[in-house]
Amino acid sequence: MTTDDVRARLESELAYHRAKVLELAEEARDILAEDLEVFVTRKVKDVFLADAVTAQAMPDAQLAALRRRTAEAARQARDAIVAALAEPSLWLEPDDVPADPKGLVANGRVWAIVSRVGDAVVTVAREFHLREPAEAPVYQEPRRFIHSRLLTTVTERYWGALQALGKIKAQIDEGERAQREDELSKRWDETPGA
Repeated sequence: MTTDDVRARLESELAYHRAKVLELAEEARDILAEDLEVFVTRKVKDVFLADAVTAQAMPDAQLAALRRRTAEAARQARDAIVAALAEPSLWLEPDDVPADPKGLVANGRVWAIVSRVGDAVVTVAREFHLREPAEAPVYQEPRRFIHSRLLTTVTERYWGALQALGKIKAQIDEGERAQREDELSKRWDETPGA
């Protein structure tokens, strides 16, 4: 097999694994889209229940408005996060690819965006004069099936595809380094010296 054949095979594998990473990123975004909205609604309800004095004094019409605003804020947060997560480089170029990654949280660039979802809860609490949480609620990866998919499984496959992608890139880089070295060595040998 020639160097060009090896290079072509590696480029093909690189394209395959890159597409696989992006396919899994899309799957993760779909799962997150569903769960992020549920998270905001659940956490605003927790804030409402934790502030019994304000909650009991709230008229039904205002409670209905709170529920509508919560649904709206949940959709807005979800849409903004999912749109931001559409950037391929977040998934293809994480800050680090750990040897044994634990969940999507291991991709710090992705998780920084996902974790913003708690801000929506604080915003709604503030708008309705509920006792704001000391900090925005912390989002955790869902451990339940969403549309017959488990984020944990998708994430494991994502990290596997990303690690395979890294190995292929390393092989391509090594091939290029060896080819450069061969060319320079040949040039050295062919150039008349003093």
